[in-house]
Amino acid sequence: MDWLKDNTRHALETLKDQVSITLDSTNGHEIITINNIENPTTRETLANCLLSVASQVIQHDFELSVLLLGNSEDSLENLINETTALIDSTHANAWIAEAIFFILVVVAEDMHPPGKMLVHTLPHTSATRQGLDGTGIYYDSHMNCLGTAITEAKNYDDLNNGISVSINSFDKIEKDQLGAELRTVLYPLTRYLSTEFQEKLVSEMWKQARTYIPVVFFGSDPSYQKLIERKAFSKYSIPNTHKLLVLNEFNDRDTFYNEIKLEMKLQMKEWAKNV
Repeated sequence: MDWLKDNTRHALETLKDQVSITLDSTNGHEIITINNIENPTTRETLANCLLSVASQVIQHDFELSVLLLGNSEDSLENLINETTALIDSTHANAWIAEAIFFILVVVAEDMHPPGKMLVHTLPHTSATRQGLDGTGIYYDSHMNCLGTAITEAKNYDDLNNGISVSINSFDKIEKDQLGAELRTVLYPLTRYLSTEFQEKLVSEMWKQARTYIPVVFFGSDPSYQKLIERKAFSKYSIPNTHKLLVLNEFNDRDTFYNEIKLEMKLQMKEWAKNV
């Protein structure tokens, strides 16, 4: 896997220069706009990063299979087959959107202004799997403590519908209905923290500091008012700086996804020859 790792390291560094982030403020929350994801020059780099994420997600499932069932499926052939199945699935576009945000929040520190992301969950193996789309632990520079970043990523035709659905996902957290799920997700992440940060861990850290991050990937429409305040998002009683609406607008979304998947398959052939 060294070949893939080396190529991915280079791609991640390149992606930092290819993608730019714009931050706008409203009365009740902040808006982050992702720029240049759709550019042809970005697609090869992004496909490399996505291929690496897909392989990590699938290998993680292989490891769970061994741990829980005693079945070992971890081989290059199975990994390639499972990655191909993921790319070709009905929900591949939604998975790619979720994985793109994961990549960006890891490489672009300005994707999370409240503080540096320290560890973050991998995307699901399927975009239809139930549960929180993404959960991370970050150091909150505003509150001088560890906090929890909670993401809901949506790949929708309609921007406003995508925003409404993703924002509604945070209501259960506000009503203290997801404590068990958050503990289950966060506990495995804590082992990857440095000793310095592990000493700062507190029970139910999301009640002390948290950010809500609805992420919407949508098709362009001149009628959309992208930078307006969303009252349903403003209502949450956390600082505006901790409510981050992330927008990625596509001029031709179908072409983007099709070309990304094609590029991933082309790179996978190269990967198979070098791994």
